[in-house]
Amino acid sequence: MKKIITATVQFNHKAGDKKYNLGIIENFCRSAAENNVKMIVFPEMCITGYWHVRNLKKEQIGHLAESLENGKSVIQLQKLAFEFNLMIGAGLIEKSNDGKFYNTYIVCLPDGKMFSHRKLHCFISPYMG
Repeated sequence: MKKIITATVQFNHKAGDKKYNLGIIENFCRSAAENNVKMIVFPEMCITGYWHVRNLKKEQIGHLAESLENGKSVIQLQKLAFEFNLMIGAGLIEKSNDGKFYNTYIVCLPDGKMFSHRKLHCFISPYMG
């Protein structure tokens, strides 16, 4: 039986600061790879921030949201997955092709594949499905 070393990470994200939060994620991924971790998972909406979203207007949520097809955060996670040979799970606010917003969790694999799941009961904002 093959063993897979996994890691779970909880960190204090900065509200609305995707660059900072992705920097923290990158640091943890680097450390994980150095310790032979193959799968690392981060909290829901850790890229965009979570707790502050309840106070945002629809336009502000739209500013944080991004497409899963070509969003900068998704592309960054895919690069990290390839660079560190890791399966990486993290959450963000997705903007779908029809303009709706979702609390979405994505998992990026080293081979470039990406999987996603939308939270079924998103109560953080009335603007999110």
